Amino acid sequence: MTQDIRSYVRRSLAQGFTPETIRAVLRKYSSWAEIEAEVEDELTKTEAEAKRLIIGGHLIKLVIAMAVLLLIVVVFTAIRNQSQRMIAPGTVPQSDLTAAVTCDEYCGKVQSACDGPRTQYPSERDCLTYCATQAKFPAGKREDPASNTIACRKYHANVASTTDPDIHCPHAGPSGGGVCGTYCNNYCHLSLKNCAGRPFTTASDCLARCAQYSPLGTPGNTLGDSVQCRIYHLGVAGVDVAAADIHCPHAAPDGGGVCVGVIPTRTDVASSPPPAPVINPPGPRCADYCTSVQTACVGDNQQYENAQTCLAQCASYRIGTPGETTGDTLSCRTYHAQVASAVDPAVHCTHAGPSGGGICIDEPQRVTQRQPISPSTEVSPTPLPIAQPTPAQQQAIPATQTITIQQFNFAPQEITIPIGTTVTWINNDNAPHTVTTADGRLNSPTLNQGDSFRHTFDTAGTFDYFSAIYPTITARLIVK
Repeated sequence: MTQDIRSYVRRSLAQGFTPETIRAVLRKYSSWAEIEAEVEDELTKTEAEAKRLIIGGHLIKLVIAMAVLLLIVVVFTAIRNQSQRMIAPGTVPQSDLTAAVTCDEYCGKVQSACDGPRTQYPSERDCLTYCATQAKFPAGKREDPASNTIACRKYHANVASTTDPDIHCPHAGPSGGGVCGTYCNNYCHLSLKNCAGRPFTTASDCLARCAQYSPLGTPGNTLGDSVQCRIYHLGVAGVDVAAADIHCPHAAPDGGGVCVGVIPTRTDVASSPPPAPVINPPGPRCADYCTSVQTACVGDNQQYENAQTCLAQCASYRIGTPGETTGDTLSCRTYHAQVASAVDPAVHCTHAGPSGGGICIDEPQRVTQRQPISPSTEVSPTPLPIAQPTPAQQQAIPATQTITIQQFNFAPQEITIPIGTTVTWINNDNAPHTVTTADGRLNSPTLNQGDSFRHTFDTAGTFDYFSAIYPTITARLIVK
C-alpha cells in the first residue's frame, strides 16, 4: 500500500496536479488518516527533488549561454582582425586611432611614397629635422585629411603611395599644399613659432596680412613675392637663433629683399595642381636690379658709380631664368643683390656686380672682369688694345676659388690651391650645411640656401672638411 501511495503522488505531480489537488482526491477516496503522513512525506521529497532539477536546469542553461557568448566574442574578434588585415590604403585600424602620429612614421612614409619630381624633402633626416625642430607640427588626429598636422600629412603620404601621388605628395609636404592647413595657416603657425614678434604677435594679425600675399608660388620657392617663399624661410628660421636672424626678415610682409619680385617656377618639387608650362618666363627688370644693388651694396661694397651707370651696364646682361644663383645673367645678379640686402653684402655684392664675383659667370673657373659702362661712353667699332698686366701686378691680385654645395656634395670635392687663396663656399642646396674641420681650423656658421662662407688660406696644409649637419658629405682642400 505504501509503495502504491508514493507512486500515485509522484505520477500525479509529474502530470501537473498540485499538492492540494492530490490531497483532496486522497481524502475523498481513501482513509486519509492512515496515509496522511506518507503522502505529506512523499510530497515534501518530490517537491525538493523538483527544485533541485529546476536549479540544475537553470545552471545548465547559464553554462550554455556563456559558451554561446564566448563563441560570439571569438568569431567577432576573428572577423575584426581579418578586416584590419584587409583595411583600405590610407587608413589605420580602429584600435590605433588614438595613438599619436610621430615624425618618424610620417617621414618614413613621405620619403617612400613621394620620390623623383614629387620629392618633398632632400632626405628622411631633413624631414625629421623640419617636422620636429623647424616646423614643430602638432600631431593631430589620425586619418584627418585636412588640418595643419603631422597626421594630415601622413594621411596624404599613405594615399600617395597607392594613387595620385602628383596630387597628394604636395599635401604631404612641408607646406601642406593648401590642404593640410591653408598656406596662411602654415605661414602663421611658423611665424608665431619661429619668428614671434617679427613682426606678428597674434594669429589674427598674421592671417589678415597673409591674405594679401600671392598664393601662386610653388612649395619650396626660395625667392619671389609669394606665401610659399615666406613659408620656406620661416621653416629654415627654426634651425637656430642665427638662422632666425637671417630668415625671419625674408618671411616678413616686405619680403626682406628675398621674397620679392618675380615668382620663380620650380620643377624639382611637386606642386598641386602641377603648374602650366611657362613659355619665355619674364626675367627681372634692370630697374629692379639696379634699385636692389644700389641699395644693398654701398661703401666698400659699391658696384656701380650711380644708377645710370648700372642701367647702362645692365642692358648688356643676358636675362636668364628667374631664381638662378649662378651664370652670367641678370637673374643671377638680381638674386645676389637681394640676398646681399639681408645677409653678408661683402660676399654677395661682388656676385651681384659687373664681374659676377666668380659666381654670376658662365665659366666658374674663369673670372672675367667686366668694366662698368658709362651712359655717355660710345662704343668704338675698333677694339682698343688691352694692356697686359706686369708680373708684379699679376702677383698682387689675390687668387680666389669658389666651391659650391649642391645635391649634397661639395664641388669640386678635392682641390689644390696656392697659399694666399681666398675660397668661397656657396650653398645651393635647399638644406642647411656647414664647412667644418675636426680640428676647428674651418668652422663656418650654418649656411642656408644662397648663403656663403669665405676663408683665406695663409699656410700650407691639408684640410679634410665636412658638413656638420650631414657628416657624410666630405671634401679635401690642399694648400701648397
